[in-house]
Amino acid sequence: MSVYLIRHAQSAFNAVHDPLKPDPMIFDAPITELGEVQAYQARRQVEKLDIKAIIVSPFTRTLQTAQLIFGNRVTLQVNADVREQLCNSCDVG
Repeated sequence: MSVYLIRHAQSAFNAVHDPLKPDPMIFDAPITELGEVQAYQARRQVEKLDIKAIIVSPFTRTLQTAQLIFGNRVTLQVNADVREQLCNSCDVG
């Protein structure tokens, strides 16, 4: 059995966040246009893999990324235990 980990595509928070500046206060940030491109690129990389399960956090950015990469190939299993741990505003949603 193989396990593959894929991080979400670029989110609106990622696009503007500067660790030296205050949190931009973008709650549950969706992915950007660049994020969509990144997800479609990832789709081409994984399309030949025999994926049996997809576990995803409940954030908009992760759900969007997973949907763009995998479409309806495999049902998404949403699990809050794999979400980020409330470090920034984007982790609330």
